[in-house]
Amino acid sequence: MSHDRFAAAVTAALDRLPADQREVLLAKDAEGLSYAAIAARLGIREDAAQTLYATAMIALRRATEPPPP
Repeated sequence: MSHDRFAAAVTAALDRLPADQREVLLAKDAEGLSYAAIAARLGIREDAAQTLYATAMIALRRATEPPPP
């Protein structure tokens, strides 16, 4: 997959994420916040922030995997 196609796939996958998953993912990866800080910001438990992040990452991985042969 070319860089442009990969970037487009990531952008599209981010757009399809539920808002809470997208917010946790961006807070963790783009802002570098801890799960504790993300949980405090969103008013959720820390384990919920971890679950939202993991679920978002699975969705992004699936969206950017090459199709099976």
